[in-house]
Amino acid sequence: MKKLSSYLSAGIAATATLQSSDAATIVTFYGPGAQSPSTNPATPAGISIGSKSGYNYLDGPLAKNKTFFAFSQGNGAYRLFTAGSDLNVNAFSAYGIYGTSLKGALLYGAQSGSANYANISFNGYDNVYEAVGQFYLDGAGGGYLVALARNNDNSALSISAGKTAIDPAVPEPSAIALLALGAGGMAMRRRRKAA
Repeated sequence: MKKLSSYLSAGIAATATLQSSDAATIVTFYGPGAQSPSTNPATPAGISIGSKSGYNYLDGPLAKNKTFFAFSQGNGAYRLFTAGSDLNVNAFSAYGIYGTSLKGALLYGAQSGSANYANISFNGYDNVYEAVGQFYLDGAGGGYLVALARNNDNSALSISAGKTAIDPAVPEPSAIALLALGAGGMAMRRRRKAA
């Protein structure tokens, strides 16, 4: 029984550590109705999906706030969005231009639907992108912010880590429940041996 209690104690400690390490990333879910600062939850300042002068953008067209989007360029592959993988960031976009309505094409890794993740800095160009946004883009210049993952200490958050925080987790049995189930099985086995 002493071994069982030490296993249970270790399982509880491991679960508490796992939960506290996840507390640094805050996820806010938005949707089609969250299109302006007056909605609840309000779309954050620096996200205003629209179209002007033939271009689709995430923020703009004047981009007077301090929002910047991570951008990867090189070898002919220019990317602002990924489906969840990290970017090799070596540039930035103040407007978050992702398409052109003149040709009807989505650019810079954007695709129709909600598999569009981008790194965002809301506090100016400091080369630290502390947020990851998931966007739904309709392919015609419209769309909305689906969710935003952000580190509460303004430290850098990669796209892959942000996607992991945003995506609905598949419910898994907790470590404590698994240990309790195992302990119950061990107790039943001991009772059978004793009988």
